[in-house]
Amino acid sequence: MKQRAASNDGKPRVLLYAGPYGRLGEVWIHRHATGLKRYECHVAAAGYRNRDLFVNPAVHLVDSENPFLHRLRQAGHFLRWMEWPTAERLEVAGIRRVVRRIAPVLIHAHFLWNLRSSAPVAAEQSVPLVVTGHGTDVNKAIVDEPYRNDVLRGMERVARVIAVSDFIKGKLVQIGCPPGKIRRIYIGAPIPDVCADVASQGDRIQVLCVAAFNRAKGHSYLLEAFAVASQREACLFLTLVGDGPLRRDIERRIVELGITERVTLAGLVPPERLRGLMAASHIYVQPSVRIVQDRPGGRRSVQEEGLAISLVEAASFGLPLVVSRCGGMGEICRDGETGYEVQQRDVAAMADRIVELAQCPDRRMSMGAKARRLAEQEFDGDTQLGKIECLYDDVLESE
Repeated sequence: MKQRAASNDGKPRVLLYAGPYGRLGEVWIHRHATGLKRYECHVAAAGYRNRDLFVNPAVHLVDSENPFLHRLRQAGHFLRWMEWPTAERLEVAGIRRVVRRIAPVLIHAHFLWNLRSSAPVAAEQSVPLVVTGHGTDVNKAIVDEPYRNDVLRGMERVARVIAVSDFIKGKLVQIGCPPGKIRRIYIGAPIPDVCADVASQGDRIQVLCVAAFNRAKGHSYLLEAFAVASQREACLFLTLVGDGPLRRDIERRIVELGITERVTLAGLVPPERLRGLMAASHIYVQPSVRIVQDRPGGRRSVQEEGLAISLVEAASFGLPLVVSRCGGMGEICRDGETGYEVQQRDVAAMADRIVELAQCPDRRMSMGAKARRLAEQEFDGDTQLGKIECLYDDVLESE
């Protein structure tokens, strides 16, 4: 392996790549990039959003955000390599430039689809490569053969594959990833100093759900369940955090169900406000479902929850959980202990569990305390980042 640079304080450098940086739904990328203790982490990014919220001087753009400079880069690429400058080729060239500039000891790509741009650079520059499989990126490989073949070709260069849950670990084996390369490391979350006061029993019991507004998140079933539950318990109120293509459908369904006065659509919120909403809630609900769709050309797509980071954050605040039995969510929502699991799309069962928790502050407190302990033991952000650093050690020692 080539000689690599270290930071001024002697820490070895790693390069993180996950596509665009600073998306509100991927705060864990920022935590990864800024939370390592023994490695200096730089980021190659295909765009930088919310710079004021996710301040990080070690972010390097792989292409200019200025349209004119982007065109110049396209022309320069064509003149140098005599090949059409597709978005993927420009991405590869951009990551290559960053690697040459900072000389990392290791590249870590998030999402399997980013192997297309990171694996060629890792091979060319003789840098070991780690990739994390999350959910949608892994599920796509189950049903999309050309994409799966691309992923498996990239895997030949990968030293280790991180699975964000045992469920995803099983899916990685299913698509053909060598089991010996896979390590399960949960995405962690910071453990707050105080828990939510879930046992408080005033005139308002706050239910919270944080999820993108798409079909796989199951909002329609939650709204139906909440409409039933709020008829039985007048103290129930619901806040939905998120946004997405189904926003208008969700707004229309809220009106149809007659729960407009009880449901708040908070939109996408910054991390600090999300923590405030968590701290002010009593129950957390995640109604995700498995979605299989047929696509043009005979292809299919599958969406299924790997393990929602919002569920981890809710547990860290000591919120009792109500989730659908989907993907890896049972790894933190232990049925009857840290919350309740119900069958996917079972509106009646979800409504029953919400009402049960609304009516029983002692149960909310007991389940919430167990959720908090589980988060502290297995999902603490610093602990999980420490495991990633140990994985880096292992990879570098075996080079």
